[in-house]
Amino acid sequence: MSDFQAQLNDIGTVLRVQIVDEDGTPIDISAATVKEILLLKPDKRTSLLKTATFTTDGTDGMIEYATVDGDLDMLRVWQIQGRVTTPLGKWSSKKGTFCVLPNIPDPV
Repeated sequence: MSDFQAQLNDIGTVLRVQIVDEDGTPIDISAATVKEILLLKPDKRTSLLKTATFTTDGTDGMIEYATVDGDLDMLRVWQIQGRVTTPLGKWSSKKGTFCVLPNIPDPV
């Protein structure tokens, strides 16, 4: 089951993840020096590593990435995971999924 859906070849779709501790409490990542979102395509062989930004100020553990041309080029279920590095340590978000759906063809 997907957490959300996107359309094939969408540009500007915002992908968000949250870094939380073992109790589900957001980790303050405002001092993060590395913020990344890793995407695994439906073929399970191809991954994309994208530089992320804070959704707000990082105190809520949220990071995001807006897709660009060429990112969402494969239909079906994708996997997503965030990674951050701060002076206090390195953390990853839980893995999530989202589905990329086909578009209606242009008229001929």
